[in-house]
Formats: sequence, C-alpha cells, structure tokens
Amino acid sequence: MGWPFKRVVAGIVVLVVAALYFTGSLDNLLYKVHLNFDKCGENGFGAVFCGSALTQYENRINAAEKAAQQAERALTTTTATSTAATSTAAVVPASAVGSVTSKSLPDSTEAEATFTATYTCASTETSCIWYGEASQYPSGTPCPSVFDPSRVMWTGTVQQTAGSETSGTAYQPNPGSDKACIYVHDASTDVDHLAN
Repeated sequence: MGWPFKRVVAGIVVLVVAALYFTGSLDNLLYKVHLNFDKCGENGFGAVFCGSALTQYENRINAAEKAAQQAERALTTTTATSTAATSTAAVVPASAVGSVTSKSLPDSTEAEATFTATYTCASTETSCIWYGEASQYPSGTPCPSVFDPSRVMWTGTVQQTAGSETSGTAYQPNPGSDKACIYVHDASTDVDHLAN
C-alpha cells in the first residue's frame, strides 16, 4: 500500500465530507461554529433545525400562530355578540299600572275617587322621579297616549323612587265623562306613560 493508495483514500474521504457538507447533512453539527451550508435556526428549547427541516418547523409555527389568531378573533366576536345580547336583554323598559275606584258624594254634585299608580322606571334611567295623574273621558273614547291637563281629575304627589302611590280626591265630573284615564309622568325623562 503505497503513496497512490493513500491519495485515493484521502480523495475519497474529502469527496465524502464534501458531499455530506454540500447536502447539508453536517449542518446541525456545524451550526454552533457557523460553518453550516444551509440556513439554520434554533428554537427556545435549544433544538437546531436546518434546511428543509427549518422550513417545515417555521411553517408549523406560522400555522400555529394563525390558528391562535383565528381562535382569538372568534372568541372576541363571540364575546362581543354575547355582551351585546346581554346588554340588550338587560334593558328593562319603564312600566306603569293604574287603577281607580269612585263613588258619588251624598248631597253633592261631586264624586270621590281613589287612585293607585304604580311605576317602575326603565333600567337605563339614573333617577326615578315620577307622579301619577288622571283625566276624564267619555266611556267610548280610548285613552290618549299623553295626559291632557284640561281634563284633569287628579294629580298625585312627586315620588323619588319606583313604587306605588294611592290617594283619594273629590272631583267634579264632566257631563258625559265617566271614564278615568290614568297616567304616570316620568319627570326624569319628561314622558307620560298610560297606566290603564
């Protein structure tokens, strides 16, 4: 085994090492000394990826980030929809209920009536200031949606919170007007609510 044989062996070794280097097979070993052939990268756990393995790893990371972003957007949309639905469902409108009993006063043209008005302010209101009122109409006439002061037969006292008020009053019946329309006036919103 002479000199030519050693040269052949050395040439084969060089060719094998060159083939391994240029195919990127040694990149993981050479990355730390920056002699890698293909592009390499290291993740947070110290694992080294080179060449096509790095491309695959980056694609997996990008896909995971995309999936996380889509999930976050879906969660944000669901939360916004749920919040909107909850807000809509939570709004309670104002409600007014009223009743009246009346009787003629003996030896008088007047009558006496006892009115009850119950009011719950809307949940969106910050204060609940209201009072009851009633007006007279003929029995065949529907109650208008707004109180008419020219037909007044009763005005209650101002209330500071939701609740009920009952009070009686004597009044002069208008000819042909035998029906009482009861209202609650919400002073916070300046709106009349028909209560019967």
